[in-house]
Amino acid sequence: MRTSRQSSPLQIKIDQKQLEYVKYVKYLGSMITNRGRCTRDIKSRIGMATVEFNNNKKTLFNSKLYLDIRNKLGKCYIWSTALYGAESWPLREVEQKYMESFEM
Repeated sequence: MRTSRQSSPLQIKIDQKQLEYVKYVKYLGSMITNRGRCTRDIKSRIGMATVEFNNNKKTLFNSKLYLDIRNKLGKCYIWSTALYGAESWPLREVEQKYMESFEM
């Protein structure tokens, strides 16, 4: 990851191999970008939570469980997936809108 604001690419070599410059990388489940923004990570988390919601849709809507238990299951599986790592996100208005639209 480049940390300077210079436009020239850094020349870092390990064992005579130049490291590849990437715009983002997934590390420990979080998306780390070269600009330090969290938009890509939030979109990735929302996508994972949507998949989790679709996998558990039958349990949440068609079951004979009480409504409060279904709400707790939704918070446990879906919201925990979506908000993992949220305490480290520097939210701007754009990211807040993504989170609000997912909540709806």
